[in-house]
Amino acid sequence: ENGLPMAQRTFTPLKAAGGIAGGEKYLIHGVLFKFAIDFVGIYDGDEGAAKAAGHELKGMDSLASACGARDPQKYYQQANSRL
Repeated sequence: ENGLPMAQRTFTPLKAAGGIAGGEKYLIHGVLFKFAIDFVGIYDGDEGAAKAAGHELKGMDSLASACGARDPQKYYQQANSRL
């Protein structure tokens, strides 16, 4: 649906998710989806946005490890449930 006009999409991006650096954000059935695209031109392209998203994942993984999460997937679900 990414190529469709906003009015024709099934899901629309969150406006209140905060920030523009993370790309478009969607909350669907309690799961936060972030699309690493440079839709406002701050990364000089989608490659830079993807690199930043990779760093976010590494940070979340480190946080989960530091908190003693044995199952990172379970930790991410708990973290997202607080959104």
